[in-house]
Parts: sequence; C-alpha cells; structure tokens
Amino acid sequence: MWSCLPLSKLIKPRHLVCLIVTAFAGCGGGSHPPVIITPPAVRPAVLVSPLTATVPISTNELFSAFVTHSSSNIVKWSVSAGTVDDIGFYVAPDSVPSGGTATISATLASDPSVKGSAVVTITTKPVTLTVSPATATVKAGFATYFAPNITGTSNLEVLWSLNDPGDGRYPGSISGGVYWAPSPVLLPRTYSITATSAADPSKTASVQVSVIPLENQAAQTFPIELGASGLNSKSIDCCSGTLGSLLADQKGKQYILSNSHVAARMGSAMPGEAIIHPGFVDTECDFTVPKEVAKFTAAGGISSNVDAAISEVVAGAVDPKGGIIGLGGVKADGNYLVAPPATTIATATIGMRAAKSGRTTGLTCGTVEAVNASIQVDVPAECGIPAATSILYQGQIVLDGLTRPGDSGSLIVEAATARPLALVTSGSSDGRFTGANPVGDVIQALNQAANLKLSFVGGGEHNVSCTAATGAALPAVHQQSASSEILLPEHEVERAMALQFKYENEILQNPGVLGVAVGREEANPGKVALVVFVEREGKPPLLPKTLGGLSVRMIPTGHFGPGVLPGRRARSSCHPSAAN
Repeated sequence: MWSCLPLSKLIKPRHLVCLIVTAFAGCGGGSHPPVIITPPAVRPAVLVSPLTATVPISTNELFSAFVTHSSSNIVKWSVSAGTVDDIGFYVAPDSVPSGGTATISATLASDPSVKGSAVVTITTKPVTLTVSPATATVKAGFATYFAPNITGTSNLEVLWSLNDPGDGRYPGSISGGVYWAPSPVLLPRTYSITATSAADPSKTASVQVSVIPLENQAAQTFPIELGASGLNSKSIDCCSGTLGSLLADQKGKQYILSNSHVAARMGSAMPGEAIIHPGFVDTECDFTVPKEVAKFTAAGGISSNVDAAISEVVAGAVDPKGGIIGLGGVKADGNYLVAPPATTIATATIGMRAAKSGRTTGLTCGTVEAVNASIQVDVPAECGIPAATSILYQGQIVLDGLTRPGDSGSLIVEAATARPLALVTSGSSDGRFTGANPVGDVIQALNQAANLKLSFVGGGEHNVSCTAATGAALPAVHQQSASSEILLPEHEVERAMALQFKYENEILQNPGVLGVAVGREEANPGKVALVVFVEREGKPPLLPKTLGGLSVRMIPTGHFGPGVLPGRRARSSCHPSAAN
C-alpha cells in the first residue's frame, strides 16, 4: 500500500516535475489516466546562405534559401539595397549605401511571417583575379591544375574557357581548374585558358598551357620501343591499341605481344598481315603514315581463354632488348625512361602493386583487386573485328582502373620487380577496373597455337615507379588505398576459390552480374570475400550476404569491354581511295 508523504521530504526541487506525476498516480488508491505531454509544434524556418558576404559595387553574389519544417520551399526574395531576382542572384548597387551594408531576405511564400536574412557588406574595393601557374606543360591525355586567386569579394566562383588560336578541334577541356589535355597530338600545341570572375565578369585572367605528344602515342623512328601505339593494318576503322612487349622463341626469333583484338582482328587475321605503328588514331586517321613493324603470326583462339596474339618482328623495326616506354621510371622533367621487363614471370596476389605502360595513359601504377576472376567481356564489331560477341574469360586478374581505351595489349608488371604479370585485355566502361590475362596462361596458349616455346625478352629485376624523380606525383589513373597493403592469408584465398568454383555458375545466371572473383571485404580488408561485379545501373541482383561462411561483396561497375580505342572515322571516310 502506498503511503503519501510530503514531496519535500522525498525529492529535490529539480526532480519535482517528473515525480509529481508518479506520486499522484499512486496516492489515494485510485487509478488515473496517463499524462500525455504534447511537444510544442515546430515552426517553419528559412536559412539564407551565405549568412554574410562581401560584394563590391556593381558585382554579384548568388544566395540560397533552405526551408525546414514546411511542405512548401518557395520563397520570395527582397533586398534593402541593390537588386535580387527570384533565384537569389544578387547585384550590388552602383554606390555604397548608407551604413555600407544591405540586408537580403528570403520570405516563405506560404507564411510571410517566416523569413531568413543575410547581411551584405558593400565595398568599393575592386575584384581581382589571378591564376597560377602562368604557364604549364602537360602530356596529351593527362591533366594539370590551375589555381584561381580571387580577392575583393566573397563570391569565389570562376568560369573557365579555352581558346586555341591554332586549331579549334583539340583544345581539351577544363572544369574546376582541372585541365585535361586533348589526345592525341602529333606536334606540341599551345592553348590559352581564361578564367572569368562570376562576381565581376569584367575581371579575367589568362594562362598558357603547352600540350606535348605522349611518348606512347608518338610516331617513333626505328627501332621502336614498346608500350607504343599500334594496330593490325587490315582494320577498316580508325583505331589504336598497344604493342605491349617482346617475346622470343626457342630459336631466338622475336615477336610483339599484344591482344588478339588489337593485332589479329579477334582471330580473323591471316598470317603475314602487317602490324603497324602508330595506330590510326595517332595519325589523326591518316592511313598513309603508319609503318609496318611486324607480321601477324598466331593468336589464342576464343576457346583458349586468352585475348593474345604474337607478330613476328620486321628486321630492325623493334628494340631487340625489349625496352618499354616508361618502365624505367620518370625523369624530373616528367619524361619517361625506357627499360625492359624482367624475364621471370610473377604470380598475382591480392594487394600486389602493379604497373603498366600503354598507348593512352602511359605509365600508370595500381593494385591487384581480385584474382581468379570470371569476367564477361562484350566485344563490339569495330576496329577490324567482323562481328560482335561476348566472351566469358576465366582465371583473370582484376586491377583498379589503371587503363583506358587504347591501352589494350599493354604488359602489366609487378611494380617491385618488373616481372611480367598480366596482359591488359579489357576494362569496365566506368574506368574503375581493368581485366587482364595472367601471362602464364598467355604464353601457354600462344605456345600451343604457334607450336613454339616463347619467353619474355628483358633484363634483371628492377622497381617501377610512377613518381617523378623530384618526388612529385604524376597524373595517374589510380591512387593507392591503405587497405591494398594488407596481405590476405593464402589458405583463405584458396578456400575462397573453392567456394567460387562451387557457386560461380549459379551467381553468373543472375541478371546484372558481370563477373565473379576472389577479393577482399570492404569493411574488413584483412578478410577474404567473394567479389561479384554487378551493373552500376539497374536493380542489384538478389544474392546472399554469405556463402559457405564467406562474405559476398557486390561491387557496382560498368560493363567490361576490349580496351582498343576507336576513332571517329572509318578508313573510307578518311581516304576514299584507300577503299578501292
């Protein structure tokens, strides 16, 4: 039975409110309905951003209004000095108003009692704009950054434009100060970049950027270094791929290694067809410029599980030491050093650092993200390939996106040793991943196709670095993550491969699945996972979170396709007489 005592003896004053409800509910022996406390209604609010701004006379600033706790977000703008339109675009008056400030307000249209405001300081100090560096040199297809410096206004927005007085076809592009150079360029070109202040469009600053040919794209004198632009001459399209590396047979005869879809027209080529350098894209579709460097010899067939071809070198056309552009590193001025790969083959492991030198992106470094991958590659009917097809390659290596179209045929090496690791064959359409054939599988398939005993032409082991000698990082496709340095237990990887073999066919039947591989968990990179590549667009497939105790990680990405670079024109439209 409850006893009623004076509250002053039971509680301290700060506890009074909550205990009064409890005490009265228990005293007197009766029952009482629960006390329902209704929270106060939350009123709408309008927040104007920025809250303060400095705007010189006759210049402008864009304001935004954020509405909370209201079903309508429509506001009406007003200002005490100057003008403002219905989207918050403010223009300061031609002279400083009394007090030197103006108040800009946004009033909720559905409830005029609700508004937000910002204070604008209006000055006569002019807007100034400079851009640095004043000049820059960048390789074709690479990027560099221009930094704007604006004073006199809080509106730091800059509008960028490109002007090429020599050739308007190839100015490149610029956004947010990041300039991407056009590709290819046959000769050095200089472009003008102009920054315009959004606050005061009369204030501009211009800089000059020189674009130089990327070594991998440039036409070389004989003997050429590899990692270079090239293609089968019978391609009816303006395309380019990469002539990747050099092999030799048991008699010392040398061959260029590339992809079947680069050198063999995806198995349609006949022995003796000319392999040319550079590819047609890198002559701006002038089909008279390239020169023959090799003759197609043999290719792994579609059933061989590799996309590879060899072409016998024309005497004197290729560096007999197997030098590859950039594999020797980068000089302080950004130019590539030539070096051959090592002759011993490496085996890929998850997290291994890798490097490649190819036609489009030059020297890039990345990481092995997954092994034993089964990847569906969609091959279009272009660049001499007679018919579109889709091929499931198994036992592949997947790396983070260290390639772009045109890099097909590049040799991937282990970065720490320059040992041959894989042959670039495909890439996801979003540029996130690169698919590659392990070179052991490539050599085995080509030996069988050509009845040869092939090995890599090269030298001793050496490190391959994508950093300039000055220590400054070069423009690269990939940035290494810390998780890539975590090694995975070998027995766990082998167990995951066994589970992959068990469930792979079932997983691949799901719509939207592009491939299956063994990789690492995203949240716990020290643990092995079954990696499933799925279409970035569309509904994700319904897959279990675990299989056999192994985490299933779905990674959205683009469809995988061959990495040959198609140009804009077919051969007949470049040179009509060539088709006769």
